Amino acid sequence: MVYNWVSKKIKDDKLVNEIASKFNLKTYVAQTIVNRGYDDLKKVFEYLNPTLNMLNNPYSLEGIEEAVSIIKYHIGLNDKITIYGDYDVDGITSTSILYIALRKLGANVDFYIPDRLSEGYGININAVKILYDSGTKLIITVDCGIASLKEVQYARKLGLDVIITDHHQVPDMLPEANCVINPHIKNCTYPYRELAGVGVVFKLCLALLGDEALEFLDVVALGTVADIVPLTGENRVIVKEGLKMMKYTKNKGLKALINSVDLDGRDIDTYHVGFILAPRLNAAGRLESAILCVNLLVTDDPVEAERIAVYLNSENAKRQEIEKRILEEAIMQVENNVDLENEKFIVLYSDNWHPGVIGIVSSRITERYHRPSILISVSDGLGKGSGRSIKGFNIYEAIRYAGDCLINFGGHEMAAGLTISSSQIDDFKLKLNEYAKTKLTAFDMMPIIEVETSIDDVLDFDGASQIGLLEPFGSGNPMPMYAIKNLNVKQFSKFGNNKHLRIIAGKNDVMDDVVLFNRADEFDKISIGTVLDIAGCVKINEWNGEKKLEIIAKDVVVKEKNILFFKNLYKILLSSNNYDFQKLENYNFIDMRDIEDKRSYVLKLFKNDESVAVIVNTQYHIKELINYLNASILTIY
Repeated sequence: MVYNWVSKKIKDDKLVNEIASKFNLKTYVAQTIVNRGYDDLKKVFEYLNPTLNMLNNPYSLEGIEEAVSIIKYHIGLNDKITIYGDYDVDGITSTSILYIALRKLGANVDFYIPDRLSEGYGININAVKILYDSGTKLIITVDCGIASLKEVQYARKLGLDVIITDHHQVPDMLPEANCVINPHIKNCTYPYRELAGVGVVFKLCLALLGDEALEFLDVVALGTVADIVPLTGENRVIVKEGLKMMKYTKNKGLKALINSVDLDGRDIDTYHVGFILAPRLNAAGRLESAILCVNLLVTDDPVEAERIAVYLNSENAKRQEIEKRILEEAIMQVENNVDLENEKFIVLYSDNWHPGVIGIVSSRITERYHRPSILISVSDGLGKGSGRSIKGFNIYEAIRYAGDCLINFGGHEMAAGLTISSSQIDDFKLKLNEYAKTKLTAFDMMPIIEVETSIDDVLDFDGASQIGLLEPFGSGNPMPMYAIKNLNVKQFSKFGNNKHLRIIAGKNDVMDDVVLFNRADEFDKISIGTVLDIAGCVKINEWNGEKKLEIIAKDVVVKEKNILFFKNLYKILLSSNNYDFQKLENYNFIDMRDIEDKRSYVLKLFKNDESVAVIVNTQYHIKELINYLNASILTIY
């Protein structure tokens, strides 16, 4: 796969140098901070040193004060309160911390998690009737409810009180609940709007319990990372402090889950949460019921916690097997049935796919082919679909364009879900591709690597440790990617069942460990003495008590060492018998070898009317440049 390396353009050398000097940072680390929008020293200090003191007053969130009053009123009457949650990790963690908080206050509290397959997301009328019949007097929604107009109206007609806590985008009309807590409500003055559902509930718990609610931070961090909200502002504080707590968590269920994946006693980061812990909680909701996950996080019984954790591990293994099979079938469909030259939107379907897993597989297909995709699970003539998009293409708008083919749909720019009659799938596919042809070019479908800047210094532990100050990494604060150039290969080998590649390379006699995961296909391009440019992350890997500096490469570019070519190029061109070259003067030759984004520079030249000669020194780079320019033609014309 050919990647387009795009260097971030935010350049303020004065500010970068000021930050580097003030906070004793490497220049490339200071540049990364500036790239992320921190443009004064106070903001930089807060970014590098997030503390609990930076959390906003919960009562500044509209609806909190009224919600506390309603909840305490029902507790005083010993009324049954039911928390209505969601089956994803954000909903599970939201339900859990509010359940524990209300128990601490002596409430008669229960919870309800809808079934993913039979009930779907959000409040449903049948569930409201069940809760009413069970004696519930107050429903508190978490991570859902903001769009449930009819359902809330029905609950109110039954005489139930309803408090909505949510973080999703707010519709034009709000449900007629007793109160609504959502930082996205129009004219809401709360200073930070990007809280996850569990973050909103955490603010309610703080209002109910005071600082005692800080003991929930580890669970709140779990839900926040899993929901892929921006790790900025309050979310950054929540996750940084919550990850610290996870190592020594007092939550028996979370502790059992951590122990079950051999993370006990280790420093836990966002990777562990997002790719190891959260998927185990998600697996139950995808395949069966998420109720067990709430039971895990609210139990006081360590034996029960261990039993559930073991079960969730087995469910996750089952989910992985199902996902692997569906992915293999989906790839086969693409390779055999999809015309990638003409189809810019991949639509796949089968009556043999589990609807709870297709969203994950869709993201894998989108990543592999770098174009939007939707996978549809068909059963009894009805299809349930889940889709993922690429940066710059709004999949929700695309689906809305083809909405007359659908029974219902929902989502946002990067992900969406839908229900469709199986007889409409082919028409749906045609309409999506009709829309995509007007919005996507081949250039859009080239995968991009955003590079913070080049690292020209010698890599060392001090620099890697400074990069660690920018954690936690995630949405809105990704692990920084750097360009590290002109490394000479000294050793290279495959590892991990020959799937991965490890390279020892360096310059100025300083060697670096470079790791390429799932890129063993690069092996044949490399030899001892090969010169590489690398786009990758720098981190300290600790294993068995030993620390090692590593570059985790996303892409490598093999360069040919042809110094004589460059030294003699000017002389050869001027001595050429070609008349056009003889007319050229010295100033016509421009050496742009040191600019970071060469391809964009060439593209600008390509758009000009003047004749231009571009010198490329390897066949690999010629092919890469031609692919890049071809992909840009539709944009230009």
